[in-house]
Amino acid sequence: RDSKVWDAGLKGQKVLKNPLAIGITTAGDQREGFLWDTLQGADKDKGLYLYWLGLDDKDSINSKKAWQKLMVAPWVTWESIQDQRNSATSARAFERYAANRFPMNKNSSSCFTSSQLDRCSRGSNEFDFNEPFTLGIDGATSGDSYAIVAYQERISPRGVVHGLTKEWVFDEPGENGYYNTTEIGELIAYIWQNYHPRIVGIDPNRMIVLANQLKDTFGVELVSFAQSNAVMCQATSLVINSVKEGHLKLKGCPKLKNHLSNCVKEDKGAYGERFSKDNKKSKIDAAIALSIAMLAYDSQVKGTENFVPVF
Repeated sequence: RDSKVWDAGLKGQKVLKNPLAIGITTAGDQREGFLWDTLQGADKDKGLYLYWLGLDDKDSINSKKAWQKLMVAPWVTWESIQDQRNSATSARAFERYAANRFPMNKNSSSCFTSSQLDRCSRGSNEFDFNEPFTLGIDGATSGDSYAIVAYQERISPRGVVHGLTKEWVFDEPGENGYYNTTEIGELIAYIWQNYHPRIVGIDPNRMIVLANQLKDTFGVELVSFAQSNAVMCQATSLVINSVKEGHLKLKGCPKLKNHLSNCVKEDKGAYGERFSKDNKKSKIDAAIALSIAMLAYDSQVKGTENFVPVF
């Protein structure tokens, strides 16, 4: 779960000549943290030798052929694997402990798989402040985080429309447990005054202090995006489609990627689905900010990119 046991083992060998530490582990519960980061950097660590016996992301967990690579001991058979599947507490547990693979998504209700978000993190994400863009803002004064996400669309030489992103995420509150809304307001004002976003979207009812500060102190023109089911289900669908098609660009936005990975689908009946947290401690504010920025762009900017804005 963390580096405590590993660090203790290494520190205890300082007095030994040519010490060797051997770690044996199964896959972790999430694609983040100490174990995941250590494995991802294994190829670059000359002092580390890694032997990992498990399914790759491209392998189907239902394919007998894919499991052949794990049948290295005589007692590991297809029948024993099926027995483990039937006795597992969940499909997620079976993937982690039997397939020895970090779960592809956080739970069955996750909006995105890790491979989908990894795909969006590859390739360039050259956000251009000289091109039209929108800002989405979401957060809470304590507990969660404050997120500002910029969004714009650009057409590739092949005619594919990509969504480019830029993040400013505050997820470490001050000593009193609250975020400094004055500093956050100054940042938004700086972006507004220097780069002129077409739309700055915010729910003034949820963020009344920051919204009033932006309008009254800094003169930022805000557009209200109430986080009602009608609005947020539409915004959520834009993000989901963009990620699943691989058109959203997330390179350089690790916190936005993480917040998207924390999102699960919450059914709102006739309105559709909207983002919700996978657990109470998770943060999804950057995902909400992105959805607001995307909806603002889709509804009020798209098609007008070549127009000259008047300030």
